[in-house]
Amino acid sequence: MAVTQFGNYLIPFLLTPFIIRKIGAAQFGEISYFQNAVIYITLFINFGFEFTATRLVARNQKNKERLAYIFFNTLLAKVFLLLISVGITFGWFLSSNKLQSNIPLLSVCWIINFGFVLYPGWFFQGMEEMKLTSLFNLAIKTTGALAILLFLHQENYLLVPISFSLSQIAIGFIAFFFSMQRYNFYDALRSFKLSLSSILQNLKESLPIFITQLTNSTYLLGTFLIVAVFISSDELGYFSGVQKFIYALLMLVQLPLNNALFPFVNRVSESNPLKGKIIVKKLMIGSIGLGIVLATLVYMLAPIIVALFLNTTDEQVILQMQTFSWLAAIMPLSGVVAYQGLYANYLDRYSSVISIICAITACSFTFFTGNSLGVFSAIWGWIIAQWLDTCLTLFVLRIKRHT
Repeated sequence: MAVTQFGNYLIPFLLTPFIIRKIGAAQFGEISYFQNAVIYITLFINFGFEFTATRLVARNQKNKERLAYIFFNTLLAKVFLLLISVGITFGWFLSSNKLQSNIPLLSVCWIINFGFVLYPGWFFQGMEEMKLTSLFNLAIKTTGALAILLFLHQENYLLVPISFSLSQIAIGFIAFFFSMQRYNFYDALRSFKLSLSSILQNLKESLPIFITQLTNSTYLLGTFLIVAVFISSDELGYFSGVQKFIYALLMLVQLPLNNALFPFVNRVSESNPLKGKIIVKKLMIGSIGLGIVLATLVYMLAPIIVALFLNTTDEQVILQMQTFSWLAAIMPLSGVVAYQGLYANYLDRYSSVISIICAITACSFTFFTGNSLGVFSAIWGWIIAQWLDTCLTLFVLRIKRHT
C-alpha cells in the first residue's frame, strides 16, 4: 500500500520537470491556473462525501441493505451536483475574461468531473479497503502519465489535462462497476427508489464539511488564482511547480495515514470516547515530531530539489521552497487534529467556521501584499492560514474536552 500511495502523490509532481521542458513554464502555468479553477467545481461535486458518506459506510459495514442505499444515494447526490455545476461554470465563465481566453483548455480540464462522480473511493475507505482506493488512484495517475510521456510536445499541450481527465473518467467507470459486482449491488439497484428528500438530507449533513473543504482549498487554490494577477506566466509556472512538490510531499506523508485511521478512530470514539481521546493525543505527539523533521529536510534540500525537479537554480525559486518549510512544520499536526479530532467526533460545524476565518485571512493577505511581495504573498498567505487553522482547531478540541 505504501508503494501505491507513493505513486499517487509523486507521479504528478515527477512529471512536472518533463512537462516544463516540453511546453515551457508559461504554458505549464496556464494549465495549472485552469486546473486549479476547475478543482472548485470538483469540490462542489464531492461535497464532503469523503467524510460523511465514509462515516455512514463505516458504521454499516455488515448491513448490506443499508450499504446499498448509502452507495446509490450518494451517487445520485453527486449526479445532482454535477448538473448544478454546469450552470455554475457557465456563470463563472461569463464573468471571467481569463476563463474565456482558452475555452478548449477549460473544457478538457472540466470533464474530469465525470470521473469523480462515478469514482466510489469514499465507499472503499468506509469499508476500510484502502488498498483498493490506492490501486485505482495509482491506475489513474499511471495511465495519464504514460500518455503524456509518450505523446506530449509543445504544439499539443492540451494533452496534459486531456490525459488526466480521460484516465479519471475511465477508472471511474471501472471502479463503479467493480464495486457493483464486488458488493453485489445489482439486486439492490432494482429495488432502489429515487428520493429527492433523501438526497437533500444527504447534502445537508455534508454541508459543514463541504464548506470546510471549500474554504481550506482557498489556502492553496484561491491564493494561487489571486497571485496570478501580480506575476508573470513564467513566475507562475515555477511557483506552480514548487507548490505541487510541497503539496505532494505533505499529502504523501499525512493523507494516507489519516484516511486509513479515520474510520477506525470514528468507531472507537463512538464506542469509547476516552480511548478515542488517548489515540488522538498519541497521534498528535507523533505528528509534531514528523513536522519538525519534514521542515528541516525541505529547508536543507531545497536547492537540490529545485535543480533536480524544476531544472533551475534561480535563487528566488529556491527561497520559495525554503519558505514552505514553515508549512511542512505544521501540516502533519493540522491533519491529525482535523481528521481524527473534529471529523471523527462529529464536530464538523466548528471546522467550517474555522476554515472560513482562515480562508478570508489567506486571501486578504495575498490580495493586499501581492503587489509588493509577489509570489511570496501566496506562500505566506497559505502558511499563516494553516497555522491559524491548527491553533483554532486545538482551541476548540480543548474546550469540548472540558464540556
